[in-house]
Amino acid sequence: MTRYYGEKKTRTEESKMKEVMTDIMASKKTRTEESKMREVMIDIMASKKTRTEESKMQEVMTDIMARKKTRTEESKMREVMTDIMASKKIIFGGTTEGRLIAEWCSAHKRAAIYCVATETGALSLPLITTLVGRLDGGGIRALLLRERPMLVIDATHPYALEASENIKAACAETGTERIRITREGGCTTGCRLFSSGEELISHLSRREGIIFAATGMKEAPLFTKLDNFAERVYFRMLPSIEGLKLCLELGFKPSHLILMWGPFSRELNRAMFSAVGASILVTKESGAVGGFAEKIGAAEDLGLEIALLARPLEEAGVSLGEALERLNVLHHSVMERAGKIHVK
Repeated sequence: MTRYYGEKKTRTEESKMKEVMTDIMASKKTRTEESKMREVMIDIMASKKTRTEESKMQEVMTDIMARKKTRTEESKMREVMTDIMASKKIIFGGTTEGRLIAEWCSAHKRAAIYCVATETGALSLPLITTLVGRLDGGGIRALLLRERPMLVIDATHPYALEASENIKAACAETGTERIRITREGGCTTGCRLFSSGEELISHLSRREGIIFAATGMKEAPLFTKLDNFAERVYFRMLPSIEGLKLCLELGFKPSHLILMWGPFSRELNRAMFSAVGASILVTKESGAVGGFAEKIGAAEDLGLEIALLARPLEEAGVSLGEALERLNVLHHSVMERAGKIHVK
């Protein structure tokens, strides 16, 4: 796990923060200055990463509020600070959509926690805390209870059905708002669709020829069920130590492993398929952001058979653009609540 921004380290820094905030609160003169101060406070509060830091910040704000002159002002300040504390976002990513949302949050100074399964998908961005590691349902629930986010964004892969179901269940149990990012599919005309891995392997076992598998690391064990898979299958996946180790332990030849970042152009896909002498392409319906059309086009250029693992059925969701709009609405809602305070 990596942490960025806003981590209070010493009692001296806390004390200085109290003094600065007290002076600022006492010296506000105009609505514009107040508005700017609120934005600063939202950034500071949103960038807190742990319960301990959050607790310390609450103590600081309690001391500041204790110096206020009226009960009304104090009550309003507590109300707004509660809203600000609750305005956290948690993004479950490891996908193009997840990365784009995290980058948007960072660029617009909106703090968020970004969860990915492996180091391959980790990000280093201002105001974004990256948590690396696979979480089961209990782990996700514990994270939500600890962080108390206002919004959870499920931007996991369309084929990561178990992860998505765990996120959905954890949000329901904790009463957390959730939005699911959905990805448009591509044209599957001319492809053989298979609803399960077992069905796919059964078909491949009756076919001959070199197989170019572009399904992702999780499907690697599936291909070991084929006779002579070490000679017959070339496997392409994201470059990760975890993936490389898994494939080598399964018995794949190092010379048959291709670890590269996608998506790939039609020309590059065609060159790879040709280089290994593939006659069958096995892939997923990854959509435009996953370079699906370029893979299919290259396979068609070479006359390859295309075996496609069909997408699992998933619930209706929102597009990337709609998700970003929801984040904007959330931010303006918090700022509007903050705007109710008038510090004399």
